[in-house]
Amino acid sequence: MNHCPYCSARLDEIKGEVYCSQHITCFDALESGIFPINGNGFDSGDHISRFSIRFVLGGFLTYTIDKSQYQIFTPCVTLFNEFVDYLLKVPIQNVLSSQVGIALNPSKLRSASAAFTESSEKLLDNPEVTNDFFTPISSIWNFSKKAEQLSSKIQNVISLKGVNKSDAKDEIVSDILEWYFQENSRFGGYFSTLNDVKKNSTKEELVRRLEIANELIQYSNPSTLKVSHLAKQSSLSEFHFIRLYKKMYGKSPYQDVLQKKMKKAMLLLETTSLSIFEVAISVGYEDQSSLSRLFKNHFGVTPLKAKKGT
Repeated sequence: MNHCPYCSARLDEIKGEVYCSQHITCFDALESGIFPINGNGFDSGDHISRFSIRFVLGGFLTYTIDKSQYQIFTPCVTLFNEFVDYLLKVPIQNVLSSQVGIALNPSKLRSASAAFTESSEKLLDNPEVTNDFFTPISSIWNFSKKAEQLSSKIQNVISLKGVNKSDAKDEIVSDILEWYFQENSRFGGYFSTLNDVKKNSTKEELVRRLEIANELIQYSNPSTLKVSHLAKQSSLSEFHFIRLYKKMYGKSPYQDVLQKKMKKAMLLLETTSLSIFEVAISVGYEDQSSLSRLFKNHFGVTPLKAKKGT
């Protein structure tokens, strides 16, 4: 296996810690740790991945993962399974492309997966137990608030040195793995809702697309939220998207969008001096009457009463 010139040029930046699959012939010798990937207008060349989670903090880039191409924008989290072929390309752009990654030694991954999947009784009897059958599910996560919080903590860890960095690194790796296993479990649980879909690979892709839509609802400006736009972002027809979303989440995307708009409207009425008309515009309605009717149906009071109650 040839050494990777891209990673060789960056060894000083990551203080000599070896993460790249092209720098060593045995995956078990690769260290666990945190590594930055910053730059503009470069091609990483072909790599073989081990399990890693990468937080995209700035710019956009293209990953080719097992021959499937993904254009990834900020904020996004990319998951690499073990022994996956991948290629990273970063175009020349105005904003510097920036990522931080968490890469695990394979044996550490088996140990970590046991900590989150085995019973406390089993772990008590055998602290060294590993889960050798663990297989990650998802590949791409988008627009996660938790991911933003974790990426901020990661950047703080990178700036530390010595023992403080080592302790902080272990803590953030633990936090990220806990978050990952919770998300992975939730992701897998959605499979049972899509019981009319036969192939697991198809289920996985549908769940990934619907998760993107759900997180867009949670973290986007409510004035921009439209079901047709969410369907387009999920690369599904509008009717197919609505049907699948209802099966997976137990309610329609419109209901989730409406709830987000109403919560935002209540917050603006209670905490700002905006008029009811201005609040209506802020959450995506063209006039005050549309907001008033929906607001009363949702909360049982009119926007005027909610505003006077502050």
